[in-house]
Amino acid sequence: VFTANVKDSVGAIAIIGCIFASAVAGIASSQHANVNAAPATIYKMDVIEVTAPRMKTERMATIVVTASRAENTLAAANSNTSAAF
Repeated sequence: VFTANVKDSVGAIAIIGCIFASAVAGIASSQHANVNAAPATIYKMDVIEVTAPRMKTERMATIVVTASRAENTLAAANSNTSAAF
């Protein structure tokens, strides 16, 4: 029983040590090293113009697709044709 208690105590001390080390590392890494450093240089870039020829677009007829819950059919239709799959 004594050796089991010693092993439990050593494990608890190791866990507490890891938590403490993680806390110290977190605090140390959250500090900014260059707080008093000069501000970053801002560079002004030249304007880049991108042009492309206009494309002719056409509006297609609306397609309505419905599915029946009662049957295994899929129906697609527009103003000109209709089909069932």
